[in-house]
Amino acid sequence: MRKRAPVAAALLALAGCAAAPPAAEAPFPADGSDWVLSSLRGAPGLRASLSFKGDRIAGAGPCNQFIGDLARPGGGLALGPIAATRRACPEMAEEESYFSALTDAARAVERDGALILADADGAELMRFKPGL
Repeated sequence: MRKRAPVAAALLALAGCAAAPPAAEAPFPADGSDWVLSSLRGAPGLRASLSFKGDRIAGAGPCNQFIGDLARPGGGLALGPIAATRRACPEMAEEESYFSALTDAARAVERDGALILADADGAELMRFKPGL
């Protein structure tokens, strides 16, 4: 019996050292955050923005302002459908690519202060830097 006491004491001590369950993480990107596009499918140079407000997104493409729905199913991300103003400009093809990438996004991660939106397979679609 006496040999078991030190083992039992050691096990109790280890149990006291067990990590507490992690606190619930705030959803990322945070509600009220604003972002400026820095690359789209690996290519830089497109003027666009994205804001998160409650269960909605809003922003601007190169030509038009837009709004859309935001959902976070199972820790993922679902954006859209996108509703946009209808102003024409020379960058319409780039804007369509931006809107398409937004609706293809299934994950959002933070890396080195940047917001990265990825598809369901984890491939990076867009990278944003914090906006004003």
